[in-house]
Amino acid sequence: MALLSIAHRYEFMNVWKRAIDEIYERGPFRCQYPNAQPANTDSDSDVVPDPDSRLDDAMLISAAEKYDVPLWHVVPTFVAFVMREESLTEAEAALMSLGTVIRLAHARESFLRKTTTTPAKPPSVTGHREAVAKSIARDLWPAPRIKLF
Repeated sequence: MALLSIAHRYEFMNVWKRAIDEIYERGPFRCQYPNAQPANTDSDSDVVPDPDSRLDDAMLISAAEKYDVPLWHVVPTFVAFVMREESLTEAEAALMSLGTVIRLAHARESFLRKTTTTPAKPPSVTGHREAVAKSIARDLWPAPRIKLF
């Protein structure tokens, strides 16, 4: 995280990209997401995976906001927040911007509405729940449009 901060501040783009890859794509905490692959062991990173030092989701979102991490790296973290059973804690909310907290609350409400079983709806399946969460995350955090002209 320190390297990401320094690379962002001094605009070392190659280092910034590498730090993002190590934190968001190969980090030891990636195993907490459903269907995630184990960390890439052939990476030339000095980071030794330690399950006790995992970064939590709120810290990942907070860092993404501070250091302009591209959205596609953060969507799995949003999906994890949307799908988890525990609500957002005050400490987690304090780490994120107000807009992100509001979007997460809205996403969780939408997810619960769409996946809660009622007599009129069939019970939800795990794969269906994950697809719904991804769809909601994509709707609330759309990829930025690139303006060519």
